[in-house]
Amino acid sequence: MKPSQVNKLFTKLTPHEQAVLAFEALSRNDINEIEIIVDSVPREKYLCVHTDYQTRAAGMQNLVRIYGTEYWKNRALMMMALHASDNPNGHEGLGVRFAAKLASMNSALIEVSQLFKVSIEAVKTQAQCKDEPTFDNYADSKLIEQYTELFTLSVMT
Repeated sequence: MKPSQVNKLFTKLTPHEQAVLAFEALSRNDINEIEIIVDSVPREKYLCVHTDYQTRAAGMQNLVRIYGTEYWKNRALMMMALHASDNPNGHEGLGVRFAAKLASMNSALIEVSQLFKVSIEAVKTQAQCKDEPTFDNYADSKLIEQYTELFTLSVMT
């Protein structure tokens, strides 16, 4: 068969079948066949919401995931350290260190929420941290700066 005839056969296949053939060609490292298959896949037009909306909505969910994960991780570590401090040679210092992270995260969340005009309560509700203690008296300026950068980047990506 001539190459043009083979190309026409690819257009008769379903997109699922084309995807399987392209996958198999990839395993053989047959770049030419992959290109031929991809060129034969039908093109469609999609309507979707504005990309700025998609990006910011995804960024807000990133913020929720990061804040919630960090909050509960540090809270659990703080509680473990405080429990261990009941023993001789305890770990009170570690408990305070994790409380400082929690407090600094809360301060950073306040800054980032103001920057992006989002409700702190909405973030905390979705992160399942609403009405949880924040240990604000332990906040550390360097940690606040680090968390502010982390949270800001999570929203913008």
